Amino acid sequence: MSLTAALSASLSGLEVNQAALALVSNNIANANNPDYSRKIAEFEQVVAGDLRSGVRISEISRAVDQFLALEVSRASGELGQFDVQISFLDRLQALFGNPSGDTTLGGRMDRVFAAFEASASLPESTTLRQEVTQALQALSAEISQLDTRTQALRFDADQQIVNEVSEINAALASIQRLNTQITRVVSGGGDATEFLDLRDARLDTITRRMDINVLTAAEGSISIFAGTGVAMLDGDANILVYNPATVATPQTLFSHIEVFARDTSGNPTGTGAFLEGDINSGRLRGLLDLRDTVFNDVSSELGELASRIADELNRAHNDNTAFPPPNTLTGSRNTGLLTTDAHNFTGLATFTVIDPNAPTAGAHGIAATVTIDFGAIGATVNDVITAVNAGLGGAGTLSLTNGVMTFTATNGANGVGIVQDATTPSSRAGRGFSHFFALNDLMTTGVSPFFDYGFTAGETQGFTGDTTFTVLDSDGRTVTTVTFDSGAAGATFGGLATSLTTALAPFATFSLNATTGRLEMTPATGFNVLARDEANADRGGTGQGLSTLLGIGRDKVQLTAANFQVNPTLVANPGLIGLGRLQGTLVNDIAITVGDNRGVLALAAVANTAASFNAAGGLAAQTKTLAGYIASLVGNSALYASSTEALARDFGALFETLENKAQSIAGVNIDEELANMIIFQNAFSASARLISTIDEMFEDLLRIGL
Repeated sequence: MSLTAALSASLSGLEVNQAALALVSNNIANANNPDYSRKIAEFEQVVAGDLRSGVRISEISRAVDQFLALEVSRASGELGQFDVQISFLDRLQALFGNPSGDTTLGGRMDRVFAAFEASASLPESTTLRQEVTQALQALSAEISQLDTRTQALRFDADQQIVNEVSEINAALASIQRLNTQITRVVSGGGDATEFLDLRDARLDTITRRMDINVLTAAEGSISIFAGTGVAMLDGDANILVYNPATVATPQTLFSHIEVFARDTSGNPTGTGAFLEGDINSGRLRGLLDLRDTVFNDVSSELGELASRIADELNRAHNDNTAFPPPNTLTGSRNTGLLTTDAHNFTGLATFTVIDPNAPTAGAHGIAATVTIDFGAIGATVNDVITAVNAGLGGAGTLSLTNGVMTFTATNGANGVGIVQDATTPSSRAGRGFSHFFALNDLMTTGVSPFFDYGFTAGETQGFTGDTTFTVLDSDGRTVTTVTFDSGAAGATFGGLATSLTTALAPFATFSLNATTGRLEMTPATGFNVLARDEANADRGGTGQGLSTLLGIGRDKVQLTAANFQVNPTLVANPGLIGLGRLQGTLVNDIAITVGDNRGVLALAAVANTAASFNAAGGLAAQTKTLAGYIASLVGNSALYASSTEALARDFGALFETLENKAQSIAGVNIDEELANMIIFQNAFSASARLISTIDEMFEDLLRIGL
């Protein structure tokens, strides 16, 4: 080898080791940067013709295991899905409080039954009546506030989705810019590894929020797609658009996360593609699950609890009578029934007008009374009204106006009361006459606390106007909207069920329960159906539309929690709380006495009476006491929170293990870099000595030549 060739080889060694030292320096400088991957200089010899002429750096590579990096991304998304839920679930558990506390849901319920028992010992006590009212108000306020705050959590989760979408959009825009830089550098034969690190960091931002598929082109750019192929970045970065709700209620239909192309100004253009169905993990999935499932289920469970509390307490209270009895009993709920409807009652009930100055009884005796055998009178509601009014001989009047039943004593000084027959109580779909028409309700719920209306398939359905049905898929996306004209449907309840099934096919079927008379909707697997009555919806002038009266749609049971309260009439006058029960069968017999506590004992007995709960939220249909259902509700919420925390821990441990493994490959080891520094420094020094030696040899040659 000539001295010139030796000099060239030595210079290449000098340059290569100088570059390698610079690379080591950069590695050490980024030792604590989690988004930096260790850079490695790959050397190769230079061959010119038949001669070796030194060394060069063939490429600078990143110490990255791509398969391991993919697993880290997946674990990051799975961790994000559950990790983002923990703070929300902690807030939910804080709402329920310590189960053993006096101010929790269970504690409020215990106080109600304790107040009933206390009042039973001294039913004439005004103070104890007020304690009953206050205990009931505290319970109803607790349930209503829990529902309100649960809806607030839904709202907060919805707002958080906006932030996550913004982070994804920023990452997509950054990746588009980095793609351009990487392509330019790679095409020019340069080192793009620093840009690759920056792009990977932006990808991590996205994968923490949702799962994606990434394709890499030959020139180094990448394309990003959501699960089923929705392009998020393919050349140009698309934009995710989400419009949050202004309020969260049981009727709120949330917007969809959509992907749009960008126009030249960066604004969304064209038709968007729904994204929720392609989000299977990540923070977005966790927030969507909270908003659309977890908190929605809690609201449904609270609504079912409120419904059953109201229904069971009202069942007892509608058989009770206050002392002194009220002049009028007015239904607290619009039943939607018409006088021409079949009454569909069986059994017996007694309607009584009470005279506070009955001469024989001495006080509060029977002024007029009639026992109605519903199986022995006409078939319609009007026939019942006629029979009661005739039996009372003008002393009292039963009437039905716009779906609301009223029972009034003609003499303003007299009172009224209704009591079930002890042997064969009246019943329509399991509820007595006063109970069904809400004549003496203790609790009110805004909408009906039950939808077992006792209709039969052959009865005239009587609805007119429109009801809008919105079909949602399992990801909460609107599949279709159907406007149903009740007036054009089948004329009977059986025909109505058939018409609804036809209109909503294949998303839901409808049937009339032959036992309860309830119109039941069964959504197809993977779908949910919401219903909203339009302004023209009505039934015979009652103002009750199809979905409101019959309880179609999950929002109806949720609304019972939001509107759960003590009957305002009783709040204004606790003396009207029925603590006794009617007695006597003949005119001038004693009707009610001041010390009668049979009614309040019946209310207290509700605590130990099993009620039938419908399936709601995450709880299956079950038969339990009210306290037992509260325990199930709170326990189900706690179980989900505990399970989520466990999953977050498990995926956190998996992510940490994979991340540590990836860092052991891609991370900078200071000791290793220092060792490399010594190697490159020695090689650099050796090359420099060679150059110095060759320089001396050239000088010797020059002297010889002189």
